[in-house]
Amino acid sequence: MSISIIVPQLGKGTVEATIVKWLKQKGEMVLTGEPLLELETDKINLEINAIRPGLLVHIECPAGKTVRPGEVVGTLEYESQVDSKFTPVARRIAEEKGLDLSSLSGTGIGGRIRKEDVQKAILLTSHNAEPRTSDNISEITPLGSKSKIKLENSEPVVAEDKTTSQGILAKLITEMHQTGTVSTTFNEIDMSTAMMLRRKNRKLENFNNDRLLDLISFFVKAVVGALEEFPNLNSEIRDGNILKKKDYDIGISIGSKNKDIRLVLQNAAQMSFAKIDRKLRDYSMPETKSFSPTEIDKGSFGITDMREYGSILSTPLLSPSHVGILGLNRVEERPVVINGEVVIKPMMYTALSYDSRVIEVREAVQFLKRVKSMVEIPTGLLLEV
Repeated sequence: MSISIIVPQLGKGTVEATIVKWLKQKGEMVLTGEPLLELETDKINLEINAIRPGLLVHIECPAGKTVRPGEVVGTLEYESQVDSKFTPVARRIAEEKGLDLSSLSGTGIGGRIRKEDVQKAILLTSHNAEPRTSDNISEITPLGSKSKIKLENSEPVVAEDKTTSQGILAKLITEMHQTGTVSTTFNEIDMSTAMMLRRKNRKLENFNNDRLLDLISFFVKAVVGALEEFPNLNSEIRDGNILKKKDYDIGISIGSKNKDIRLVLQNAAQMSFAKIDRKLRDYSMPETKSFSPTEIDKGSFGITDMREYGSILSTPLLSPSHVGILGLNRVEERPVVINGEVVIKPMMYTALSYDSRVIEVREAVQFLKRVKSMVEIPTGLLLEV
């Protein structure tokens, strides 16, 4: 049902007013008594308030227009009290998708369930399916609890195509970062040794001088080594539980002017430098289809490379289910002090974004320091080639 928003009587001798501004936007929920718009007369300014809760579905008169008492300036749509928990669109989508309406929670005014809340629930329902025996999981820990459940006979997760959910996923990622559950720690890495090794072996590895690919394998191996020491970062969150993964499935996203390269290296701990390089090279080919952003989300940990865009220091966006992602930035020659002397070194700033509900600051800082030490002195990594 709908109700008109009408300009009230303005007082003796006042026959018109100007709309200064609308205090609510079209599509926004309002509660009883909330101000909808502000009017200005030659004597006073006044607000028109909502006489009952509803959805502002139409604005007839925009700001700046002159209006008279009794004139309709907009329309509110309201429902019965039973249905007022949902917007009409939210209810329709939920019913179409077969969602249990009683299980949904809303972020609108007064807990009102909006379209975005239903879309989020749909994404989480598809993404956070109940653990299967084929899942790469070693432990389940309820978020905020210490109890654990062990699952046996695990195998790597097979990614499913969820490209139609990319918009919802983007909203969910933004919401995560805005709610303050994501923190980021930074460090810088001396890339001298890694770059020297790559210069010596670039022709052999047939990278065609692709500088975007030639350093990634160092970080993949370093991340796997650090995850072995800090296994909490090799987890995901499903339905309020922390699922610790057994294998190290590294999702990689590399920004490029020609083609964004996205892939998941399943069980990366068992991959040599050469095998990682081959995978990267294969997915860099124009004819090879990269993973979708939501398929990348199926990895147990993420690496995002922003060097091509010229990023010097940036914060990687943590996906809804992951608890950690490493961001790589451009390598730049900078003066650094070593043993009291200033020398020029190729340095890279790195950033680790992590879910502070699961990962302690100490773990995050030490994890990134471990990645740094293994890339700077890659002796242990090279022994696995």
